[in-house]
Amino acid sequence: MMSDTSVSQNSLSLETKKAEMKRIPGLEMVFRKGMISDHLKARSVSKICEIFEGDYESEDFYKIMKTTLNSAQKIQKLRIDWGYCDSLHDTRFLWISNILKRLICLHTVEFDFRRCENVTDEGLKNLSHGLKELTTIKAISINFERCNSVTNEGMRSLSECLKQFSSLNIIDLDFSENKEITDQCLENLAKSLKRLCSLKSITLKFNGCTKITEKGIEMISEELKRSSTLWRLNLHFERCDTTDEVLKIPLSRQHLSLSFSDMKITDEGINHFSESLMQMTTLKTINLKFASCYNITHLVMKKMNTSLKSLFALEILKLDFSQTDISNQGLKEVSDGLELLTSLKVLDINFDE
Repeated sequence: MMSDTSVSQNSLSLETKKAEMKRIPGLEMVFRKGMISDHLKARSVSKICEIFEGDYESEDFYKIMKTTLNSAQKIQKLRIDWGYCDSLHDTRFLWISNILKRLICLHTVEFDFRRCENVTDEGLKNLSHGLKELTTIKAISINFERCNSVTNEGMRSLSECLKQFSSLNIIDLDFSENKEITDQCLENLAKSLKRLCSLKSITLKFNGCTKITEKGIEMISEELKRSSTLWRLNLHFERCDTTDEVLKIPLSRQHLSLSFSDMKITDEGINHFSESLMQMTTLKTINLKFASCYNITHLVMKKMNTSLKSLFALEILKLDFSQTDISNQGLKEVSDGLELLTSLKVLDINFDE
């Protein structure tokens, strides 16, 4: 039983959260790990955001979630944060799927199930089945990092689901360190991107998926090149089995982040990338990470510098070439004259050996 002090603290915490959330337009619900106080149990969702903390292992928690969601079918944003839950099983995703079908006004969903080691393809299939019933989705974020039993089969279901969201603006997917994911996964995802005509921002994180090659990334790139609406591109494929071909990618109009550390990239790839970069004069943010790409030398830094100095709208520049064969001379060559970029507000260059 909770003490009076504990209840009082929880009540105060809820009131504080309510005051903060009232400033946010729309309706939002967040479910994450923790404990449920009697005060929370008694509340229902009205016109403000409610934060429910629950014990994900408890059947009572799921009953409370179900009751609450059934009485709040007009919520617009749902976030479920259950990362690191060893006891989370596929059956819970079937329950989530059944609830999602009733939330017809949802436009934003954020699911964090990272490092839930007992989740398999079946769980992702169940989740995708519920999502595809929602026609109003504009932003979707899904994290299954280190869910090692998730494979191409589960990802195929998610890719099929994404096809349904014609008004989707934002995609953020993290399936890093899932060793059974291959190029087939990216091929299915690329076919889905073909249907998304309103996509503005995409983040794909497949770090440590060692069975992914440049062939898979190339299929994604080919579809993104056709997008006339994309303004933010974040690709993270560290430690994948790729070469210079991976750098033949489309560049977004305003914000670009590439994380290609510990890959078989050489000077030839960086030179090609620099040539493409010179054409993107509207870029405002560049974040490049090529750490531990041991075949990159200082010889390509001068050409990259020439490209960077042509980006007059650039506000943020972050370069990480640590653990490469770039000397102090390369550092000087890539940074020389960047002070001429009058819009530049943040400059972060890492060349540590």
